[in-house]
Amino acid sequence: MGSWPAFRRCDDSGTLRSGATKTLHVGTRLCKTCEMDVPLTRKRLLSGAQIWVIGVVLVAYSAALILAARQWDLPGLTGRVFAFLALALAFELLAKVMFAALFIVGLDSVGSTVTWKAAILAALTGSAVARLIPAGGALTPSTMAWAVRDEQPDTAGAAVRVTMLTYAGLLIMTGLGLAWIATEGPHPVLFAGALILAPVLTFGGIVVMAGAAWLDRLVERLPRRLAKYLSPTAGGGRVTLIEAALVAVRVIAEAMVLWAAMAAFGIFLTPSEVFVAHGLSMIIGGLPGLPGGLGIVEGGIIGILTTYGLSTGVVVAPVLVYRVVDYWIPAGIGLAAFGVVSRSQARRQHASHRAEINMTAPAPSPEYRDEASRPADRPSAKSKTPTRH
Repeated sequence: MGSWPAFRRCDDSGTLRSGATKTLHVGTRLCKTCEMDVPLTRKRLLSGAQIWVIGVVLVAYSAALILAARQWDLPGLTGRVFAFLALALAFELLAKVMFAALFIVGLDSVGSTVTWKAAILAALTGSAVARLIPAGGALTPSTMAWAVRDEQPDTAGAAVRVTMLTYAGLLIMTGLGLAWIATEGPHPVLFAGALILAPVLTFGGIVVMAGAAWLDRLVERLPRRLAKYLSPTAGGGRVTLIEAALVAVRVIAEAMVLWAAMAAFGIFLTPSEVFVAHGLSMIIGGLPGLPGGLGIVEGGIIGILTTYGLSTGVVVAPVLVYRVVDYWIPAGIGLAAFGVVSRSQARRQHASHRAEINMTAPAPSPEYRDEASRPADRPSAKSKTPTRH
């Protein structure tokens, strides 16, 4: 900790006034406007090590795409390819809008509300955390609550409900997809596993959805500090038709990202194949605790697609392109949203801090007041020279 003697602080008019010695504490910064130490509110999402890991993975992605383009006969970058990739990105953005809409509906059910802008920023920020931090899905609710705290505090309970409904929808979609693909018959490798996993995943999704409906009761059984954090908006209650529809649109839109990315390379999957490949890879990718399931999701999708009769050489490049649209682009947009929220909160905290010091600042001395109010173009009485006659 260091000392900053004889600093000055500003009032509403911008006039600088004398002040006392101030100690600058660790975890604060010196305000450039009023020269007082204020908390560091600009948060940093990624550590140096995580940035290095992401950089290495990006280089590996680029190398794999170049290798795939050289080794395998891939279609050229025609207008059709760009159209399908644009469609994939549109599906990805639609999924984020549905996530924000779920957040708004959840808050509305407990008598709170946020604007669409705040909800979308919260959804994008939570998406970045889920993709870039190991086990980031568990941190998504608290990140969303942090993103909207200036507009509506204590929203973590509603964010937990939204996250639980999303995971429930993913499990149910994957279970139903497995049941569907088992009835089609062309995939004998998946048939036995589908008969076992389909009811398990579907039942698991129903249990998670029931947990979202009974969230208020579950929160009461948590430790006191955590219950106090979640209880203000942990409304619980049955899942409404609007919430069910938003969840369905969101999980289907995320699966359609995979369909559009594969279609860009001339690989057209059936709905059941898309639901199973997307759902199983996301579930498996979330287990090891890697950021966004990096490497696990890609390997899972490639493995599942090979059971459909596709060769590995054909699907590697489309899967990597799919992950660019599904993972890296949303992560980049989410980082930008994180920066917007962080800067906005820093400005608001600074304005509040400045208003506080203006209220507590001592009044200037009479000598200072007289000096400040004296016109600049008129000499003072003490310095006025006598007139000679």
